Amino acid sequence: PNPIVKGGMLSINISGETEIAIGEGASIIGTAFYNGYPINSYPEDFCEGWVRKSGGECPILPGKFSCGTTMFVHHGQETNVVLHFDMTIIIVNNDSEVVACMEGVVASVQYD
Repeated sequence: PNPIVKGGMLSINISGETEIAIGEGASIIGTAFYNGYPINSYPEDFCEGWVRKSGGECPILPGKFSCGTTMFVHHGQETNVVLHFDMTIIIVNNDSEVVACMEGVVASVQYD
């Protein structure tokens, strides 16, 4: 949903093209920023939490790829408000090489 509803489920799909393989043990790290300050970071095993959930396998060979996941969005302290966050998502191979970076603004709403 847009905006994201806290206390509900969120489906995220990503697609792109990589010039190098994304191997077993790669991590995906989503970091949310509010007013320029990091407020949350969500590291996860990319192959287990995203690729396999989409029916794929690692390594992802160079070329186009697409995968996704569904997650529960926990409640925050704010209620009845829409907040806008800057979001950075990176995919890092097991050798710490950054293989993908995505940035954007997301909106989140919290109800009583």
